[in-house]
Amino acid sequence: EDVQLRQLRQYSLSDAPNKNGYRISVKCEKGDAFKPEGKVSNWLHTHVEIGDVLDVGHPYGNFTPTILASHPIVLISAGVGVTPMISMLNSLVEDNPNRPVLFVHAARSRQHLSHTQDIAVASEAMPYLHHVLYLNECDDKDDNVTIGMMDLAKVMSTTVISKQFLDKKNVSEFYICGPQRFMDEQWKMLLGLGVNPSKIHREVFGPESLSHLI
Repeated sequence: EDVQLRQLRQYSLSDAPNKNGYRISVKCEKGDAFKPEGKVSNWLHTHVEIGDVLDVGHPYGNFTPTILASHPIVLISAGVGVTPMISMLNSLVEDNPNRPVLFVHAARSRQHLSHTQDIAVASEAMPYLHHVLYLNECDDKDDNVTIGMMDLAKVMSTTVISKQFLDKKNVSEFYICGPQRFMDEQWKMLLGLGVNPSKIHREVFGPESLSHLI
């Protein structure tokens, strides 16, 4: 018997809104001995073709900075959590390229990086963009790459970044997106650096990520 299952998913938009369409970036989640494969992500990768029509809802949410503001913003992401950050970066490139931005991202390896072209364009267009990349694995040497787990306190301790972002922590806005454990660690790190919780924003993937509100 053919059993029809309805699966609902929410995906972050991964491009600036001033376009003729919406862009999402979906990682094909493969299963292993510890977790099943992603039903919807695999279906999108294997079944959807150009020209297909999908039922989607209107974009919504509050993980959206005020693009035209002047205060510094810090974007902190890991893995597929980069997608909303790319939307923010592309929006800044189009509408406010001179804004001070710190973008810190962590990934397993270069093979797990996405949107490298968007980041390259932003780096070229935004004179006050600081981009810091952490990789767990990296064979080639690159001055812009740090091997190992993200150390936000170390990033913030550098003179230029500290002056532009941490010294202005009362006005700077901080955005975090990634796996639950990663977000919890960065949340605690920012609190330890004296950042007001009202200045920290997180993209929540599930109810387990709301523990800081309890």
